[in-house]
Amino acid sequence: MGTEKKNLSSISSFSSILNLSGIKFVTPHARHSGKDKEILKNRDKVYKEARKRRPDRWTGNTRNWDLITHVALNPDMKKDVA
Repeated sequence: MGTEKKNLSSISSFSSILNLSGIKFVTPHARHSGKDKEILKNRDKVYKEARKRRPDRWTGNTRNWDLITHVALNPDMKKDVA
C-alpha cells in the first residue's frame, strides 16, 4: 500500500471511529453528514430517561447535548489581526 493511500485510510478511520469531545462525542463523519443532530437528540433522551429511572445515581443535571453550531480547529489560539 502506498503512503498516500495509507494516509487516506488512516484519515477515513479517524473520521468514522473517533468520537471527539469538542463536537459532543460524535465522529467527524457523523458531524459532516448531519447525523449528529439525531445522535445528540437520542443521547439527550437516553440520559433523561436514565436520570428518571435512577435519580440516586445523579448528583446534578444531565450533560448538555445541544448541537454545537460553530467549531474551531484551534479555539485557544488568538487570531492575529493586522
